[in-house]
Amino acid sequence: MGEIKIAESVVKPAATEFSATAHDIRSLKNEVGVAESSLFGAFEGDAAQVTQELLSVLDKCIGSLADSYETHSVSLDDASRTFQDVDQGLATSRVHGGSGGSW
Repeated sequence: MGEIKIAESVVKPAATEFSATAHDIRSLKNEVGVAESSLFGAFEGDAAQVTQELLSVLDKCIGSLADSYETHSVSLDDASRTFQDVDQGLATSRVHGGSGGSW
């Protein structure tokens, strides 16, 4: 019977990279907020409204992108832990004479 193995040396760095990227994207989101503050009052009328709407949409898109990266990071960590737990459970069961359990 086969074994489930997760290359922790691959999964953990990938999860860390996704998390770091999410952090970098959130920093960019903060810069959009700073830009919005510095542009406040620089435009009037329709130009002001369009600029505010553009920066608002940009803020939401960047936030959503950061959330997606963070979700992937957490998913990788969770998957790694789950497969390691299952692999350990199967190994322990076999050591004690079991068939590896049922799913």
